[in-house]
Amino acid sequence: MTELSTTIGLGNLGNTCFLNVVIQALRLSPPLCNMFLTNTVEPREGSNKKHLLEGFQIIIRDFWRHSLPPGAKPTLNPRGFHGAFLRTIQESGDDWHRYGQQSDAAETIQYILSGLHDAMYKSVIMQVVGRSSNSREDEYIKAINAWGTFFSKEYSPIVDSYNGQTQTEVICDTCKAVSMRYEPWLMLKVPLPGGDMPNRTKIDATLTDCLNLGFADESLDDYQCDACKTQGKATIRNRISRLPDTIILTLKRFTNTMQKVAGKVAWDIDGFDFRPWMAFKGDPFNKMYTPPIYETTALIEQQGSFRGGHYRMYAKQENQWYEYDDNAIQNVPGETATNCDTYIAFLSRKNKLETMNLQMRMQIQSLRISATQTKKPQAAAEA
Repeated sequence: MTELSTTIGLGNLGNTCFLNVVIQALRLSPPLCNMFLTNTVEPREGSNKKHLLEGFQIIIRDFWRHSLPPGAKPTLNPRGFHGAFLRTIQESGDDWHRYGQQSDAAETIQYILSGLHDAMYKSVIMQVVGRSSNSREDEYIKAINAWGTFFSKEYSPIVDSYNGQTQTEVICDTCKAVSMRYEPWLMLKVPLPGGDMPNRTKIDATLTDCLNLGFADESLDDYQCDACKTQGKATIRNRISRLPDTIILTLKRFTNTMQKVAGKVAWDIDGFDFRPWMAFKGDPFNKMYTPPIYETTALIEQQGSFRGGHYRMYAKQENQWYEYDDNAIQNVPGETATNCDTYIAFLSRKNKLETMNLQMRMQIQSLRISATQTKKPQAAAEA
């Protein structure tokens, strides 16, 4: 059994399948492992998310601390992290989840990653050096400056690895003047075709269909244009100006009335190309441009209703797909990992995935060497 193929289940503590699938997906995400496996990150002074950070560092190390024999699939008791999770919610005054309540996995991912960021962020200096030589570089600089304005006072490795950015243009239909803004996001949320239609509970679509819908032009009827000083129609156009190395993509399975929309959304899990929805042909945030092609590495499915369903997680480890259902683990064919209940997908930039996995292997090896040298290792059973 290689480092990255370690398979460990999680005990269900009472309606905690939503949390279990999130923990599994995050502990298999290379950026988080590379942040925490061998480096103890001290919480930022004044953060009310310090217990979440401390608990997460413990559980992610307990997943990888020991080498397992081939075929072993033990169960980890996540009581320690569950306690830190509940304590953080209580002490922060957040009321979106209570003990024993089934909650939404996408909301949980957002909360945990935002909480880790809150506990880690620092003030940094971000500035563009040099001058632009053409209009394309002018737009690059605007995107970078917007990023710096938003994150310079609160920057963390979470931002670097998981946050993206959207460019929004508002184009006056009268004079064609363009007003532009840039906004960051932590999760890329895309609608389902027909998902907002009354009583529509079944769809059959591709991820391309969903992204085309999500980034389709919109119309404004009462736009006040600062350029031509008229009030009239305008077009809103959204495009992606930055993609992180790891995209967490959510399919909007639930309507405004919380009705579930089922149906398979198909895409190439070995290599999906995001170029049709990018704002630029180049990459403002990287010197070397590489096409934004992503490989799917983990999937979360949600069966049932918004508050009363069950979650499973599928992960690709060393070219083999596994299904994680709380403490039960089994090998599954890759083509069955996406289904009519797929809700969340983790996608990694394909040209960087091998390097990220290599770094993760090295971190795991260092952790295990350290564990063998420690006289009293922490007990994994109470992570």
